[in-house]
Amino acid sequence: YLACSKGRGALDAVWAQAVKAEASIVINTCALAGMWDLKSFFDTIDHTRLRSRGEELEYPSALLNLALANYRAPRAVQTRDGIAEAVHPDRGVLPGCTYAKSLVGVYYIPPMDRFCMRHPDVDVTIYIDDISLAVYGKSQEESERLLTAAALDLFQVIEKELGCKIAPGKEAVVSSHPELAKKLRANLGKAAGKPMNNTTFLGVDFAAGRKRGRGVAYTRTQRLVKGLKRKA
Repeated sequence: YLACSKGRGALDAVWAQAVKAEASIVINTCALAGMWDLKSFFDTIDHTRLRSRGEELEYPSALLNLALANYRAPRAVQTRDGIAEAVHPDRGVLPGCTYAKSLVGVYYIPPMDRFCMRHPDVDVTIYIDDISLAVYGKSQEESERLLTAAALDLFQVIEKELGCKIAPGKEAVVSSHPELAKKLRANLGKAAGKPMNNTTFLGVDFAAGRKRGRGVAYTRTQRLVKGLKRKA
């Protein structure tokens, strides 16, 4: 489920989802997916939990200690008039750090392994701070039941085991059958976001096996238009 691995990019993750969704349409079943973005994920990673999970997964202790020493080094706000008293952070992983991606994986793996065991029929995709749950190849009724249970459980994992929240406005549910997306939205409330015919996941258009209608501006097209405006 950790899609951000060596040699794989965002396109690979969304492509895999698109293929599964299209296969579901071919066999006359359905595809249902929910997407969520975690708010300030790098800044909220708890160091105590990170160390505990690193030890559980036998992550090299020397590298873990070196990274945590860097993250917990004293920080101070400085202005022209002076410098504030130093503080020692107990949360956060620095984006761009050599060990950041592997430590993000360490932080996810124990709670998400348990989550996947509880929901074996739900497809999980995690790309840093973006999480997607999907059900493919099931009936509409079973898809709704499976994804509703998994999403409610995921919200608890995010809050209690990852120690963060879902970014407002970064939620979406999409399905090969529009009425199914609406049902999931009704089951989950605001945490499901808007039921959509298509959405953008990891910056890539995703329509759960459905074809985009004519006249719809693709994400790539929209970005090219914005870029040309800046150039002008």
